[in-house]
Amino acid sequence: MDASRAVKVNGATRLDCDAPAVAGPAASSEAANTVVQWPMAKMIENMRQAGLLGPAGGGAAASPPSAAPSRTAVLVSTGGMNPMHRGHVAMLYQARARLEQEGYTVLGAWLSPSHDEYLQPKAMCLRTIGLSAPFRVELAGAR
Repeated sequence: MDASRAVKVNGATRLDCDAPAVAGPAASSEAANTVVQWPMAKMIENMRQAGLLGPAGGGAAASPPSAAPSRTAVLVSTGGMNPMHRGHVAMLYQARARLEQEGYTVLGAWLSPSHDEYLQPKAMCLRTIGLSAPFRVELAGAR
């Protein structure tokens, strides 16, 4: 039990679901320096297609800088995502469509499930299963 969220009620200790969770220890520098290639590849390609980057092999940009979009966006949705479902994905599609109606070029979209130190105590309070962070991240990356 997270001691920062424990409260005494009638002499018994329980988890306070309304108290903010305290983040765990910082990630190691090795984990922080790990580069994940796959989520960025599509965004980089979208940036090239939008004229914001040069071609993959180097050289000049695909279009002159003046032709590059004036407004760009990257979508990020965070939350427990326990479980992740089609509604989470539909929300990103709807946000992209709305931004594109307003003249934005959307370069990428990510679902970012919360860490276990947040989700597991919440799931315990709600008396529901708490899917592990690695499992929820795997679902977020499914294509």
